[in-house]
Amino acid sequence: MDIREIVRRVKDVVSSNALLAGTIIGAVSGFLLGLLLKRFQHNEVITSLVGYPGELFMRALQLLIIPVVVISLIAGSSSLNIKTNGKIALRTFLYFLLTSLANAALGISLAIMFQPGDSSIKAELTDISTATIEERKNSLLDNFLDMGRQIVPNNIFTSFFEMPVTVYKKRPGALDEYTKSLDSRRGTNAIGLIFYALMFGTFMSILEEKAKPLRDVIQAVDEVNMKTISSLIWLTPFGVASLICIKVIEIEDMGQLMSSLAMFIITVFVGITIYQIIGMQLLYFIFLRKNPFKFYTGVLPAAVTGFAVDSSSAAMPVTLRCMDEVGIDTRISHFVVPIGVICNMDGTALFISIASVFIAQMNSIPLGSGDYITIGISATAVSIATAGAPSASLTLLPIILNAIGAPLEDIALLFAIDWLCDRMRTTNNVLGDCYAAAIIEHWSHDELSQQPIKSDRTNSIKVDTLEMTQVLPHEPSGEEERTKS
Repeated sequence: MDIREIVRRVKDVVSSNALLAGTIIGAVSGFLLGLLLKRFQHNEVITSLVGYPGELFMRALQLLIIPVVVISLIAGSSSLNIKTNGKIALRTFLYFLLTSLANAALGISLAIMFQPGDSSIKAELTDISTATIEERKNSLLDNFLDMGRQIVPNNIFTSFFEMPVTVYKKRPGALDEYTKSLDSRRGTNAIGLIFYALMFGTFMSILEEKAKPLRDVIQAVDEVNMKTISSLIWLTPFGVASLICIKVIEIEDMGQLMSSLAMFIITVFVGITIYQIIGMQLLYFIFLRKNPFKFYTGVLPAAVTGFAVDSSSAAMPVTLRCMDEVGIDTRISHFVVPIGVICNMDGTALFISIASVFIAQMNSIPLGSGDYITIGISATAVSIATAGAPSASLTLLPIILNAIGAPLEDIALLFAIDWLCDRMRTTNNVLGDCYAAAIIEHWSHDELSQQPIKSDRTNSIKVDTLEMTQVLPHEPSGEEERTKS
């Protein structure tokens, strides 16, 4: 091997891992800078300036969420016929359901094994106010009925900034009597937008040539979105550094919180690690028969971004970019990932299961096999209803605690360390979407190979460190297949 070949290979390795290396360096730098600023005197001006790049980065990601979700789903579903759409959707939801259930079972098993619940924790953290807990009277049925209303919105435009929810309000002059009503809550109704996008793209596919001009426009907009993402992606290390730094500064007594709830944090961390390092890799290897850790390295920037921004939704633009870099068919990645951001919450199911058992142990509440089954099924169900936003799972935890007779006020203890646990479980959610796309692409190989291309453009993906051109892919050639392998 001559020197030119060695140089070429070194360049290939550096260019293919530049984003991962930069993101990790940014995360470590942000953490160290945060500790340094905490140690020395810092004023509000310095704190604002340090956190400003991260704030702008988050705003840019949030700006792209809705356009990317809607356009990607329309472009992906319009490129497949209705039969293929149905099969892929069924496989996607079945995979998400089974992996979430497996994570819930893993969380229960680890909580039983590690026994993180200790009544002394309540005494150590008595200064934490329970006033931050929102009293929720909604039942599991209410949440599922609300999900149905969100899936079928009555106004697609209002879905961009509000969603229907069931609320209970106290009767005037009554102590424990509530009136039930349907209200709206501020926030994007992502499930409704996904349903509309899938329906719109499916009927575009049915109309074929009649809808071809509109399909070309949608695909062009999708390419513009991806080009925007490919430019924004290189700001990730700076955004990650700023976000982590400001979070470290905001925590007043990190050591005390860590030591008080150390066993709970360790239990969550072990569960996240087992599923990421063993569970996901085994699933990938069993179904694809390829090196799973090469894929893991390729999608790791999405996980690190999810950890920093604390939201699988906000990390979705980065996730889609990683999917393109590792060679996943865009018809699958643009179909599976946006759905996964809403419905696939592996880390959330694991966390809710551990938290439920933890609170029961802390209050010396005995749990039988029926209680554990209730926790597992309920954790899987509520994880699907959890929004891809920071600390969203804690708002649904009371549903499970009510089912097992555990006190709701103890959720306040988890708010103390949820800033860390939420970031850990978000990495599971993000990576779960990535592995789901890879496995479902493998399961759908026959349908994709038989699916005619509905565009006159050249369908290829070319990704390098500076530029990405993305369109819907065709059946991979021999050279592309070797590259993917």
